[in-house]
Amino acid sequence: MHPSLPIQLILAKFEEDLLSFRNVVFNLPPNLSGEILYNFLDRSVFLLHRCGELLRLVTTEDKPKELNGEIVSAVFEALFTVKTFYDKVEKQTPLFLDQITLFFEPLKDKLDQLVGTFHSALYLEENKIDFEEMAYIIEGLSQTVEILIEGIKKIEDKIL
Repeated sequence: MHPSLPIQLILAKFEEDLLSFRNVVFNLPPNLSGEILYNFLDRSVFLLHRCGELLRLVTTEDKPKELNGEIVSAVFEALFTVKTFYDKVEKQTPLFLDQITLFFEPLKDKLDQLVGTFHSALYLEENKIDFEEMAYIIEGLSQTVEILIEGIKKIEDKIL
């Protein structure tokens, strides 16, 4: 078995999950709320978490260089899709992403920076991304959003 095959299989599953979420995000109904909203928010956290896992896996496995480009592309797509989802949700139901901080920066700004970093990396001949550092930042992002969502759910439960 080729050493990069497990990573390619994980990447294929990740891309399948991403495509499903992307289809939802770009066809989002105008009034999204309640359990459906939380389901999609949880899916966004799951995708962010998987981005971090994929990047960490890449740092520990022997793989061909062309696989880096595929991973950068997939992570960029995931980050862009999650950002688009949060922007759409924020217009309907405030998540306060500009008020929550990650590494002393507003979470929204940090997500924008990550999207920009991976977008730039798409056009570099040799992807010079520190996968370990990006994994750490993305995992911090997913954990922060997960905590935020749980907090919003608890507040909503007490109000209802």
